[in-house]
Amino acid sequence: MLFLVLFFMSDIHAIEQQNKGEEEFCTLVKTTQKRNSYELNLLSLNSNFERVYFLNQLFKFSEVVVMDSDPDSKTFLIGASVKYPMEHIMLMISDVKTVTQEKASLWSPAQKQKWMTECDKYYTTKK
Repeated sequence: MLFLVLFFMSDIHAIEQQNKGEEEFCTLVKTTQKRNSYELNLLSLNSNFERVYFLNQLFKFSEVVVMDSDPDSKTFLIGASVKYPMEHIMLMISDVKTVTQEKASLWSPAQKQKWMTECDKYYTTKK
């Protein structure tokens, strides 16, 4: 029994070290019997385009429920069923963030503006 506890603790430590860079972006904040809640730090997304693009991409995944989707917020919450391991959700969030940042660096300002005009359902460009 003690061996299992130590093994489990070493797994947790390894996951924490692996996700250390993403820890400030996505943090598990609450666990219930049915759902895990995560807080996402939008301050690590550098522009309005990145925040809106990230949110739009996140809505494509059935594993998570976006509980607060204001791109002008510093943080927002998502939920996921406990049937999806924390590692899976953290990796998915990290992947969405990476794709978002790649788009932001590859697209020209004109491409970003066109996308925002067509896809900004939060109307951040109209404020």
